Amino acid sequence: MRRGLKDKVVRATGASKGIGKAIALAFAAEGARVAIAARHRAALEAAASEIHKATGADVLGVVADMTRAEDVGQMASEVTARFGTVPSS
Repeated sequence: MRRGLKDKVVRATGASKGIGKAIALAFAAEGARVAIAARHRAALEAAASEIHKATGADVLGVVADMTRAEDVGQMASEVTARFGTVPSS
């Protein structure tokens, strides 16, 4: 199913497992460039690698706790540095 996401930048949080990871994988499968965030580096890196291998998508993993304002800002900075934009919603 194509939703016009080719080369769009999307963010998925809590994306090292479960629903967050499934959402990131679905976006990547639609051709989006995906920024994923999670608190635990090892699980995040594994998820990013798995998503990339399954879809070929450009995946950025950011270690971040979305309950911390400084981590939200750091994710925005890293997404901007990598993809040139921060999606607003």
